[in-house]
Amino acid sequence: MITQVTLRALIATLIMAGIFLALRRRPHKLQRGDWVKTVIVGFCGSLTLGLFAVVAIHDKAASATFLVFAGAILTSLVGGMVFLGEKATPLKLLAVFLVIVGLLLYAHGFTYKGIVTFAGLLGGVSDGVANILRKKMRHLDRSTVVTYQYVVGALAAGLYVLASHEQPVIAVHWLPILVMVLFAVLALILGVLLLYGYARVDMQTGAVLSAMQVFFAILLGMIFLHQMPTLNEIVGCFLISLASCLAVLDVRKLLSGWRRKTANPLEVTADMEIK
Repeated sequence: MITQVTLRALIATLIMAGIFLALRRRPHKLQRGDWVKTVIVGFCGSLTLGLFAVVAIHDKAASATFLVFAGAILTSLVGGMVFLGEKATPLKLLAVFLVIVGLLLYAHGFTYKGIVTFAGLLGGVSDGVANILRKKMRHLDRSTVVTYQYVVGALAAGLYVLASHEQPVIAVHWLPILVMVLFAVLALILGVLLLYGYARVDMQTGAVLSAMQVFFAILLGMIFLHQMPTLNEIVGCFLISLASCLAVLDVRKLLSGWRRKTANPLEVTADMEIK
């Protein structure tokens, strides 16, 4: 599993190197502090994927999804308040609560297995830490950061493969290679979008919106794999979707618009004349 993470990161790096060569440009120079952030983000990316794989192997993919997202959301909530000075409004706390309940329903609960559960939560914490750093890297060139991020991710995953003596990939066929390349391209797009998105929303909102991946996973499963969702999965996705709506809802603008609509027409006319 970690070998796949290594290969994906290597392919992503090669793709970005090819893009820089085609455009005849070089990656931007990074300051020492920005290098540190980039290295940590790259390491955290490989760590999250690796720990997700550990939980999925020993429990089930749905449990891994729940644990990683739960850890990421809670880390983003606390980290946003402590390191970024963000305020946790009642509406955002409600959104966080709903998304965690929705994820738990989606996962149909999970079997507590001590170290496996800890591994899943640690993967989520790692993802949350990476997102906090992405928030602090909004001034950097995104393509440069993503390139170095996957270089670091490939090195970190590769060192783990060597240290753990994981079974190497022996038989290689064209279809797995094609899927791996597609996976690497999507990972690059995701890396750029995460940097773009977290530069423009607060941590709590970003973490809740990220959980919408569960909805699209079920939708794609229905379309391509003909897997019909269970009642628990449907209810869980509904709660996650509701939480996402609450996370981006601006109550003040909503109330302001409602007051304008319900205001006395004479008062509205008077306000317009004064302006």
